[in-house]
Amino acid sequence: MEGRGAGTKGIGLAANMIEQRYRTLGLQPAGAKGYFQPFSVITGATLKAGNRLEVDDGKSKQELRLNQDFVPFSFSASGEAAGPWFLRDNGATAPEFGYDDYAHLDVKDKIVVVLRYEPAGFAAKSGNAGLRSTRS
Repeated sequence: MEGRGAGTKGIGLAANMIEQRYRTLGLQPAGAKGYFQPFSVITGATLKAGNRLEVDDGKSKQELRLNQDFVPFSFSASGEAAGPWFLRDNGATAPEFGYDDYAHLDVKDKIVVVLRYEPAGFAAKSGNAGLRSTRS
């Protein structure tokens, strides 16, 4: 059914299939519109102007390029941050995969920069094709 992205044909097909199954089982609808419950979802956002990232290692400063070297999450708050930072590959902790980017590392009150996608081995098990939930 082509995935379940908001607004896709596949999510509508899946919803109708579930509704028919509920009817077959004799379940009574409890939603505001029959078996369905309306809700809002944000499917897109745009970045505000002025996004920038500069790396200063104490010896030199390097300005990174937006959408080439870094991409802020569109749901992130605006603000500034400075201080010690770590690059933590995928920023994942997954005991079921024997994987922990934070093992033996104290990141409290530090900036953690992570890559956007999950480790390659996760996709095969999770079925997420390399995408993952993020962790701050």
